[in-house]
Amino acid sequence: MVIGVMAVSMAAVSVSVSQQSEKTANVQLKQSLNIVRDDLIGKQAELLAKTTQAATANYRGGQLKLILQAKPQENFMNTKSTYEEICNDLMQMAMNSDLWKIVIYDIDKELTAFVMREGQTFELGFAVYRPALKFHIVKLKMGEQITSGSWKEANTIDGAGIDIKYPAVLATAGRTSFEQIDQSVCLVSYMPVVGAVYDQKSGGRKEKQFGLAIAIKRLDAGFVDQMAALTGMEINLFNKNRLSFGSLKEYKKIQASPFATPKGDWTFKKQDVLVNMVDLENDSYFQGALPLSGPKGLAGSVAALSSTKVVRDNTWQIFKLLGIVYLGCLLLVAPLSYFFSNSVAKPLYRVINSLKQTTRKILLSSGQVSSFGGELASGSSEQAASLEETSSSLEEMSSMTRQNADNANQANIFSKEGTDNLKKANESMKSLVVSMEEISTASSDVAKIVKTIDEIAFQTNLLALNAAVEAARAGEAGAGFAVVAEEVRSLALRSAEASQNTQGLISHILEKIETGSTNMQATDENYRKVAVSVEKTRKLLEEISAASNEQANGIEQLNTVVMEMDKVTQRNAASAEESASASEDLNLQSSDINKIVAELVALVDGKKMSSREMTDIAVAGRTVEPQKAAPTVAMAPIKRLKVTGSTHPREVRLDEIISNDTGGEDFEDF
Repeated sequence: MVIGVMAVSMAAVSVSVSQQSEKTANVQLKQSLNIVRDDLIGKQAELLAKTTQAATANYRGGQLKLILQAKPQENFMNTKSTYEEICNDLMQMAMNSDLWKIVIYDIDKELTAFVMREGQTFELGFAVYRPALKFHIVKLKMGEQITSGSWKEANTIDGAGIDIKYPAVLATAGRTSFEQIDQSVCLVSYMPVVGAVYDQKSGGRKEKQFGLAIAIKRLDAGFVDQMAALTGMEINLFNKNRLSFGSLKEYKKIQASPFATPKGDWTFKKQDVLVNMVDLENDSYFQGALPLSGPKGLAGSVAALSSTKVVRDNTWQIFKLLGIVYLGCLLLVAPLSYFFSNSVAKPLYRVINSLKQTTRKILLSSGQVSSFGGELASGSSEQAASLEETSSSLEEMSSMTRQNADNANQANIFSKEGTDNLKKANESMKSLVVSMEEISTASSDVAKIVKTIDEIAFQTNLLALNAAVEAARAGEAGAGFAVVAEEVRSLALRSAEASQNTQGLISHILEKIETGSTNMQATDENYRKVAVSVEKTRKLLEEISAASNEQANGIEQLNTVVMEMDKVTQRNAASAEESASASEDLNLQSSDINKIVAELVALVDGKKMSSREMTDIAVAGRTVEPQKAAPTVAMAPIKRLKVTGSTHPREVRLDEIISNDTGGEDFEDF
């Protein structure tokens, strides 16, 4: 058995060591690729600085401006020195820096100047577009100087990655990216060429873009060797699919899941590393792959590889070491077991005797606990039944009190509404009295006006009579005037008659208004009396409502007390039942202890405990017959009575009613 346990433990430890070694290898791969990433980020910054120099050296914007101005006039001779100066600058930069190509385009996206380097050989030149496209090219070795006779004309240039016409939109800000050019993984940097021009609006100078400078650095075998030396890993550089350079030559095609396309605010610093396994013909490797992406998509990837043989060797070494340790343990087990068998036997006999005595005491105690638990459970059940009846009575009282409080509150609301309506009617009546008084005043004014009209009609009648008399005196000359006077007199009589009729009607109206005003005052007085009665009724209802609410509040507090008592009672009943059950379990466990003691005796001295001894222990436990626990009363928890209408609710704490100690003096009768 011991040998089996050791074998299983050796296997488990070996598996654990193998898994830990794999995790360590993956962590080392990620750390190695972080070193590669940091180096490439440094190369990006350095290349961007060189491109900035190519775009700004010797007032590059002014040089491109001069070439652009001379291009339409086909005046090449005036700009030849400018072209040669640009090319000489580019060659010096390529010689001082490990750059593959430097290219400059003008604002029309046409090639202006370039330099290409292959080992110690440089090819540089510029393009002239008028009257026909011609290239002026020079090929030099390291250290040679350009002379006037060095330039040769050509119709084409042989340079991968150099377009005569730039195929995309010219960049307006500096940036770097990874691109695949002629099966090579390259780091490419872009920088706009900017110069100053005169601004007619402001009368000053402003910046304007005249072209674009591009610098290209190829990731070669030197880069791979440097990264392998820094990381201590096998480093392979792949273009999109195939191996470009690497220290593990037999690994020719990248084996990795498809790399995710960069999105959003992606930067090379945030690029995730992919970790997986690579199986080759001779060995398997842990691989970490770092994709090199740019605006044109995936340009290539860098892979760091670690052989799984290292993990296997470590696991085998641990396995052999554990085998030696376990073998030594086996050689020590036999003598140690003989020694401990003699030194432990005597203490075991003392333990067996103690177990016998303890078993007798446990059986006796469990019988007493069972008896007490049964009595306690029976009393708790009876108390729970009484509390249930009390709760039912409280629920009925609460329902009646709640209904009384609701009715009183409703009547109080109606009384308030009636009082408000009477107040509004009283206000309307006052307004009506005022309106009647105003109508009476207006009618008096109308009567005065009618009286004035009557007096005017009377005077008009007199004047008509005088006019008729004067017309009669005039004879025939006043005949016409007499007719008019007669008509005026007739109208005056009609006006007097109408005025008298109107005055009679107004007098009648004034009498009616006086009668109505008297009636309204009487009605207003009655309304006032009714309002006083309603207000008294409302105050009585408020007092009834307040009393009902206080009564409901008291029942709520009593209900809370009953609920807390019910919880305590139920806990006591449950505890009693558990105590009775525990005592039964204790009896059973005591019997099991008897069997264990017998087996322990047999294990120590090779003979079984006599049946008489076992019977003595069992009889000792039956001296007190345990009483069965009373059945638990199945009672639902007392519901909390929701008493509405309480205006001053108060939280009733359990410690205000009973003691927190359920076994204290307050529960001795239970």
